[in-house]
Amino acid sequence: MTLHELRENARYLSKFGAATWDFFVNRLQLYPGTEVRAEMTAKGLFDGGNDIGRTSGYKFEDPRVGLVAEHAYYYDLSIRTLDLLLRDAKAGLAERVRRGEDSEGPLANAVRLVHETYCRHLLTLANLAESGEIEKHATRLNRSFMGQVETLTALLREILGMVVSDTHVIT
Repeated sequence: MTLHELRENARYLSKFGAATWDFFVNRLQLYPGTEVRAEMTAKGLFDGGNDIGRTSGYKFEDPRVGLVAEHAYYYDLSIRTLDLLLRDAKAGLAERVRRGEDSEGPLANAVRLVHETYCRHLLTLANLAESGEIEKHATRLNRSFMGQVETLTALLREILGMVVSDTHVIT
């Protein structure tokens, strides 16, 4: 993967609208017997050999992409909480569409904002990796991102609470 491809993927996921944070940062699993595993092994990017239990831990051809992956792939319960709320929000929007109601409004705007925040964070990491500044700024940037996650979590909770009290559809 190149930085250009990483950026394209992030923009697609943001626009697609179904992405939680794990969609943005999950890595390909290299299963035994697959062509991609053989290719990565031949290039010296994966040393899992024939270990059937080892499907990850490969290197990226572009070390800058590897730096982005290193600084973006972290798990925090607050991200998981936001992603669960995001799924509830999307379920609520889908229910509105099924009922023939307008799906635009605060809930749809909040969902878009979460996707845009995820995308912007990943794009910023990519830009920093490209400029050689990622190590210098990643800690501060990730701390800021986690603050945004907390704010978005509170926002989605509030909006979902209003939706529940207004429609009694989302539980």
